[in-house]
Amino acid sequence: MDVRSQRGFTLFELLVTLLVAGVIFSIGVPNLLQFARNNRMAAAANDMITAMLLARNEAITQRRTVTLCASPNPLADDPDCDPDLSDPDTTGGYVVWVDNDGDAVVDGGEDILRQQGAPEDIVLLGDSGFMTFDANGYLDDPATSAGAMLFCDPRGNTVAAGSLSAARGILIDPLGRGRVLSQIAEIETLNAADFGNLTCP
Repeated sequence: MDVRSQRGFTLFELLVTLLVAGVIFSIGVPNLLQFARNNRMAAAANDMITAMLLARNEAITQRRTVTLCASPNPLADDPDCDPDLSDPDTTGGYVVWVDNDGDAVVDGGEDILRQQGAPEDIVLLGDSGFMTFDANGYLDDPATSAGAMLFCDPRGNTVAAGSLSAARGILIDPLGRGRVLSQIAEIETLNAADFGNLTCP
């Protein structure tokens, strides 16, 4: 007679397996969420730098005025420019266009070069909401153009990884070139009168 035995998990083995899986899950998920937030923040700052380079290069290439401006409705057919960041709906989206008359208004017939929607759960702060590049690639009016920008999420300027902040700053020189600030101490320097006292809420 052929006797076959069936083997499986005991209740104790199953409970131990579930316990180990629960511990790994409870450690891994928060780290994964933090990693995703950090990547989203870095991408938002890098996208802004890319848009600035695009605006500057197109101004030089086309020998025309090009403006980058924060917008409450950047993906609309006729987006609005929010040059002083006074519109509460402006949360980080922007538009880049050939600003033929240099008035920081997207007029009919002006070529839109890039439209970027607001990143999720990220707010854009700045001492100004726009920068206009002339045909030589210089800021048309450095005194009124953005000198600094700050991207914040609900974590604020807190430690995200190592000495890196959860926020990102962008410092813009008079020539219109920007660099990303990622260290907590660097971002704290934006909380000064020269930069509009930028600080994460």
